[in-house]
Amino acid sequence: MSLPIVGGFALLASYSTEGDAALPPFAAMTSSPASPVAPNAPVTLVWNTFNVAKVRITIIGGGSPPFDTGIIAVDPGVNGGTYAFPGGFPSTQVFALYTYDQGGNPLPLTAGYVLVVT
Repeated sequence: MSLPIVGGFALLASYSTEGDAALPPFAAMTSSPASPVAPNAPVTLVWNTFNVAKVRITIIGGGSPPFDTGIIAVDPGVNGGTYAFPGGFPSTQVFALYTYDQGGNPLPLTAGYVLVVT
């Protein structure tokens, strides 16, 4: 009994992060649920970064209540993070995400996000 010969192909590939350090840093921020949200409804800030070692998130422009995370490390395996506000906010807030290198030196990149509360 002979079996038919089935043609096929093989794919060989490799992956390297060697050139990633040469790419520019990136940062973005949003919320879940997405803006607009109801007053005092739970909200979570979500940020994504690339080639950024540390971040600091603040409310700017006289937001209420005042908020500042201080400088926090970014998990390089995740490249981002979340921050929950279970009590939400009574009014629209403007957030700034400041970026830093491994040594804590500011990078020339800031991401902003306006959380509209209606």
